[in-house]
Amino acid sequence: MPRKNIFILIGFLISINFSAIAQYKVILDSVSVNADNNVIIGWKVLDSTGITNFKIYYWDGITWQYISDSVPLTETVYIDTILDPSESSLQYAIAGNDSTGPDPISPGHNTIFLESEFDFCNSEIKLTWNGYNGWTSPSVSQYKVYSIKNYTDTTEEGRVGGNVLEYTVKNLEGESHYGFFVRAFSDNSSSTSNMVSLDADILIAPDTLIGNYVTYTGKILEISFTVDLDADVSSYKLVRSKDYYDTYDTVKVIQSSQITDSVFTVYDTLDYYEDKYYYKLIAVSICNKNISESNIIGNLIIISSTDDNQTNLLNWYPSVPGIDESYNIYRRRTSNWKDSILDLVTTVADTAYSDDVSSLYLNESDGKFCYYIIGTKASNTNYHYQSNTDCAVQIPLVYIPNAFTPNGDGKNDEFKPIISYASDYNYQLIIYDRWGEKIFESKDITQSWNGTSNSKPVKPGVYIYYLNYSDAEKRLINKTGSVTVIYP
Repeated sequence: MPRKNIFILIGFLISINFSAIAQYKVILDSVSVNADNNVIIGWKVLDSTGITNFKIYYWDGITWQYISDSVPLTETVYIDTILDPSESSLQYAIAGNDSTGPDPISPGHNTIFLESEFDFCNSEIKLTWNGYNGWTSPSVSQYKVYSIKNYTDTTEEGRVGGNVLEYTVKNLEGESHYGFFVRAFSDNSSSTSNMVSLDADILIAPDTLIGNYVTYTGKILEISFTVDLDADVSSYKLVRSKDYYDTYDTVKVIQSSQITDSVFTVYDTLDYYEDKYYYKLIAVSICNKNISESNIIGNLIIISSTDDNQTNLLNWYPSVPGIDESYNIYRRRTSNWKDSILDLVTTVADTAYSDDVSSLYLNESDGKFCYYIIGTKASNTNYHYQSNTDCAVQIPLVYIPNAFTPNGDGKNDEFKPIISYASDYNYQLIIYDRWGEKIFESKDITQSWNGTSNSKPVKPGVYIYYLNYSDAEKRLINKTGSVTVIYP
């Protein structure tokens, strides 16, 4: 198209626009809602010839009705205190009055009617509004969204393009009052919506959700947590994993209504006694969303073994990696758990210990030493938690004299194997003479042979013994040898 024709077309369009406006002596500039929820109507006079005053109109849905028919010629603003812009969008127009009657009514402008939808579960509010109509060229370039928190601070929350009519304000704070309004902008004018208000009753997440400890109670784990009873929580999920860094699976769900104390315990049965597990508690909101989770806690696992020097080797896993905790090591002697001797061996911060039991060689012990530890966190010494129990079995130590002198002088008068770290299970001592005749038998580990047979002293010489005894695990051990009877 030739450039001359383009200029002619542009001039024609402009002339159409001005000719449309030219029929009005006064047109609206903007309509806007003020802080008192009244509508401010502004206008500009294009031709005041013959105008004596102004007439303000509103659209009732069918026709134009006037709300004032005698606004002075000197005014360019009118405040409508009758209609309520917080109930719907209102449309206004204006006309000049002259001696011949009212001029044509100007094109209408409508207020921005702002509505809101509060999302309690996500602590956010969605704002929607109708588009501002009335500005022809240029039209709305953008909308800005504002908030007033607790009646004082006005903040621009964001802005959207002139064709976008919604905005979501996120992360509202609880126990706060909010007011929201939207403002439309063109190059030379602006219009403010009504205000919507909200007393934010948002979802209350737990202030406290702490994993306290995991402790053994027999073959069951007791798991302790501290929770916030005032939080908007419907339930808690107990989850566990065999790997601290791996995926956690739900073990059980505890309803909030079941929890009456901020510190509560839950129990988990192990598949295997010495399984290592890590646990945490996940709070599920009344909106059925995970909103918080505790720190990770785990059970203590101790493993014991023996060496050849009457030493039991202890190693254990801390409750969780990298934790600062100390440990009391406890030891029980003899396999009779109820009547066994309990010793506090030591307190350490390490995760390994060598327990020298050589001093217990002749003390009450069948060679079975069972250990457990009680841990204490450096960050919270109020809680103590117990590990599993694991036992180390020492190899029985046996000393059998090769001679004795049963002459009644009180010195070396009896023959008795000296056995340590052994059980009396299936114990048997038999003495044979050199012709193979049994002359003594006992199943009492504490009984010795005094060198008699049928209550008479045996002759000096070599005798054969046959010895049965068991270790702490009731594994049978046999020994055969000879002992010499000597009469000095």
